[in-house]
Amino acid sequence: MFRRIQIQNFLSCQDVVIDNMEGMTALIGRNGSGKTNVLKAIAWIANSVISHQPIKTLRDENTEIQLFLELDNAHYHYELKIIPKLPQAFLIEKLEIQISSDHWQTLFHRQRDFIQVEGYETSIKVGIAIPSLSALMALLPQESTLMKQISSLINFLQAVRYYPLDEKQLLTEATLFEQTSYINWLNQYQTVPDANGSVVMRLLHLSLEKPTDFKALKTLLGSKGLDIIEEIKIETIHSSEKGEQSDVFYRILFQPSLSEHSNTGLFSYHQLSFGTRRLLRILVSVIYDKSTVLLLEQPEDGIHVGLLHKLIPLFKSYADQGQFIFASHSPEIVNRLAPQEIRLVTMENGLTSLRTLNETEIAVAHQFICEEGTLSDFIETIQED
Repeated sequence: MFRRIQIQNFLSCQDVVIDNMEGMTALIGRNGSGKTNVLKAIAWIANSVISHQPIKTLRDENTEIQLFLELDNAHYHYELKIIPKLPQAFLIEKLEIQISSDHWQTLFHRQRDFIQVEGYETSIKVGIAIPSLSALMALLPQESTLMKQISSLINFLQAVRYYPLDEKQLLTEATLFEQTSYINWLNQYQTVPDANGSVVMRLLHLSLEKPTDFKALKTLLGSKGLDIIEEIKIETIHSSEKGEQSDVFYRILFQPSLSEHSNTGLFSYHQLSFGTRRLLRILVSVIYDKSTVLLLEQPEDGIHVGLLHKLIPLFKSYADQGQFIFASHSPEIVNRLAPQEIRLVTMENGLTSLRTLNETEIAVAHQFICEEGTLSDFIETIQED
């Protein structure tokens, strides 16, 4: 998981540090403070440094991002600098592994188009803006220790996914579709996973090939969990003319629980309420995508207060499988968090700042919760100051 992230000169994040990271990190701040830019920065670095494509210049100033991670009981430090020199930007990179509490060993470092790998006498030449991780994966011996370390890092970063939870493209989700459409979607998803792609296709894949996960999802949605969807009905339909090969279709319908809908009939995805669709997307993302880090935009939007009280405990129950970093305005969500999980985000002169509550504030917060009010009330007093 991420332990510390440093972001310099990405969008409004001139110098942002997120440290002491555990399973849950909540970005709390006013509208326009830059919470989304922090999430976008994390998603951008995770996607860009494992790409086979050149990294593009983001702005006229040097952009620098540092990641401190714990993977397979080892601690890594990855650093990327983008130097926007004409005619083409170039990269400076470094990957280190922690040997002891005060010593790091360099696994590779890179200047412009040359990568110097630990244990290799000669440097490796690559494209001037091509990230080192993907290049080394193609060039190093498969059995080398460094290859295994880089592979572990790439696998982690590949599963860092940003969920803006924008529904525009999803409201056209079909109720009935051909098997060939599903197969084409699955082939594309396995090549380029789309965290914000089809909910119904991911549900179909779970039901057909991952029945244990599908059952777990239905339990979370049902009366023993959030109690929003009583049943997910997936039908396989064979349609053919006499003497011809059968065409296969799938139909996916949802039966909302009594607490969510007075009519217990079956509904298509887009006929479900906004809040139900939002929760469904979040849980499908958790169960299906197996994300190492979920970057979530305001998961509370459109969701009933009573359900929000269940959402954060649900996140925490899955925090050992994946890290949650999310932006929120909801007092109900804040009140389900520990003070040390809060990051206060502010904007001044167009620049985003982020900080953890200090030890004194955390102690005062615990006392405030015991004697006076809620954590959200305490955070509000800090923001006012």
